Order: sequence, then C-alpha cells, then structure tokens
Amino acid sequence: MPPLQQKIPGLREWEPICWLEIQSECCYTKQKAGGSGHEYRVPFVKTRQVTTARDMFEAVREALPETDILIKAAAVADYRPAQVAEDKIKKKDGDMSIPLERTDDILGWVAENRHPGLFVCGFSMETKDMVENSVSKLQRKKLDMIAANNLKLGGAGFGVETNVITIITREGITELPLMGKDQAAAALLDAIEQKRS
Repeated sequence: MPPLQQKIPGLREWEPICWLEIQSECCYTKQKAGGSGHEYRVPFVKTRQVTTARDMFEAVREALPETDILIKAAAVADYRPAQVAEDKIKKKDGDMSIPLERTDDILGWVAENRHPGLFVCGFSMETKDMVENSVSKLQRKKLDMIAANNLKLGGAGFGVETNVITIITREGITELPLMGKDQAAAALLDAIEQKRS
C-alpha cells in the first residue's frame, strides 16, 4: 500500500480538517485559523459543503460505506437551539434562556455502523486530563487512533497556524512537538499509514 502522501498529490500543502477517502476521491475542507471554513477546489477531490452538525452527520452517513479512512477532526457543536425562531426575538425585560438539544454524535454513529477495514481517527480537544479523557473517547467511540490537543498549551488549537498533538492508539502514545498544522497533518497521515500497513 503506497503512503497516503503519494496517493494524494500535494497533501502536505493542505491542512485536513474533514477528510473522507472515497475510493479515489476525497472530501476535503480547510479551516483558516480564526476564520470561517473555505472550500478549495482540487481536480481529483469530491467536496461536500456542510453548514450544520446535521449536514455533516448526513454527509458522513452517506459516504461511510465507501470510505477507507475517516479522519474526524471537525469541531462541530455538541448542542444546538431546540427551536429556531422564524422571526427576530424581541428584547424584553429580564434574562432569557435558550433551551438546547444535543446534536447527532457522528463518531458514536460511526462506531455502531463501521464496516470491516474502516480506519477511524478522531480528535480530542481538552483543557485538563487530556490523555485520560482522550483514551476514554478512543475506547467509547471504538476509534483506531485519536489526535489529542491540549488547548492550554501555547501554539495549540484554534487561532494559530501551529499545533501540538498527541497521537493515541490502543498500543501507545506518541507526543509530537510544536509544529505547523501542515506538518502535524502529514505526521498524522504517516502514523495512520504505519498503523494500517
């Protein structure tokens, strides 16, 4: 099996946020640090734009049967408003509360519907007990790998062009140093390829 970087030309130049390999095509979106998602058109890439957590769930559900590798790194909201107002909500005296409901648990659904041979890598953003919480998520969601971020580390997470990730599998933990997000993406893909071979 050839390395993923050779299979998908120019991958090291991109920052994968949502990447679904579908036969020879993949779904790919780049999130700029501190900005909104931007779609990049690449000739061999099949892209599906999503706006909501529900849209992303549907996109994953539709693509999963033909997916070999799922890297689930998009940080979608865990909750959404229970009701969406058709008109502007006018200001009133006193406080206001907005009831929330859970969004679909995409990785939870994948765990229950995965097919043989599917490799699933999730992401975990933590502010404390990063390794313990990430190992728990790895087990609960039946992941093959998880890339953990401690948002309290300088240079990690959102709003910066660098990251510090810890790659966790059932076999062990690999802490990577501070590096550019493109380098972190390449290191993650190398780890996935090594684990799959």
